[in-house]
Amino acid sequence: GVRVHNPPAGSPQTKYRFVFDELETAHLAYFAASTEEGELAYVKSGPGTFDIVLPEALSPDASTDFRVHYSLIEAVTPYPAVMDQNERQNTLFVGSHVMYSTYRTVVQQTRIELPSTRVEDYTKRKPSKHSGKTITLGPYQDIAPFSVSEMSVHFENNHALLRAARVVREVEVAHWGNIRVDESYDLYNDGATLR
Repeated sequence: GVRVHNPPAGSPQTKYRFVFDELETAHLAYFAASTEEGELAYVKSGPGTFDIVLPEALSPDASTDFRVHYSLIEAVTPYPAVMDQNERQNTLFVGSHVMYSTYRTVVQQTRIELPSTRVEDYTKRKPSKHSGKTITLGPYQDIAPFSVSEMSVHFENNHALLRAARVVREVEVAHWGNIRVDESYDLYNDGATLR
């Protein structure tokens, strides 16, 4: 979740700008924001930049909480790219220890949930911890705006890395009010190549 605090000397704020760094922007597939009461409206104001409309104007020296949900595609790659059939497939994720933000961040902690407990390696920045299928990064304190701290996680992932080569959606609307939707996908596994 995100907790936003408007400083005492600020003016009332009606939106919060959420940005992604260049790497995440290239892989961004889905974005949404919500509170306990429901979805929040947002405006995409540029590549990887979303202005989230707050439920009500945030007065000076006030705080509000909301959640951001997003999905990245093709952000995990097989590493090594070639393997024997009896080997375990490992994959590599590259990102940042800290969330990219236009604002100073007082404190941040990130949890990375993995498909298995086997982690070959990950970029350690104190404090960080690996336990079971979870890597916990932080809490990190007093992060400057637009900070990036490169991080990679090399982990076992024996699941297929599905990619869609082609997606077709056909919608048929009949004169008498019926609607029929057919979707077809040509999928392939973009995982490690077998020797």
